[in-house]
Amino acid sequence: MKTTSVLGRGVSAAALFAFLATPAFAEGKGDRAQKAIAEARGKIETAEKAGAGREVPGLQARAQEALRTAEEDIAAGHKSRAIADANRASALAETAIGAADKQRSEAESARHESAVAAVANARDEASAAQISAAGANARADAAQQSAAIANAQADALRNAPPTPTTTVVTTTDTTRQVASSSGAAKRVVHRRARAHTAHRSTTVKSRTTTVTTTPSTGG
Repeated sequence: MKTTSVLGRGVSAAALFAFLATPAFAEGKGDRAQKAIAEARGKIETAEKAGAGREVPGLQARAQEALRTAEEDIAAGHKSRAIADANRASALAETAIGAADKQRSEAESARHESAVAAVANARDEASAAQISAAGANARADAAQQSAAIANAQADALRNAPPTPTTTVVTTTDTTRQVASSSGAAKRVVHRRARAHTAHRSTTVKSRTTTVTTTPSTGG
């Protein structure tokens, strides 16, 4: 009985080995290799469309290199190695797709934030410009009002009637005393002579007239 069991197990193992050595099994492994290579090629193309060649060129280049290696392996009949290289190419392509998506999302977020900041800056600049324009308009209005007042004053001066000429006459009387001699009388006493001179005071009046004229200031 034991001999029969051992013999049965030996026959089963031999049959398995024989099946693994058949061309049908070998072709199935080759098909898996071709399928893995096709899948890797499709993922690499998807990564390229996603911008991996631009965003993460290093990962994309490694995936393409692994795919070329898998194709060389299948051409050389190394099916197991071709499957492994194709799977590695697929993994690199998937990583490249994820990295490209992340970088693209970050770039879009940065552009959005930049656009929002630009809009905010534009609004601030517009508000400041409005305030500045309002101040300039107020100063211009004040200058126009000052000019209007100055023009009105100038017109009033030009249209004012002429001021009549005013003449002021000032008369000053001056009185002074002038002494005059009336003659000389001599008298001799004891042979000594003494001369006497009689003086007479004369009042002289003079008049000074000053004329002051104020010219008119008409326009």
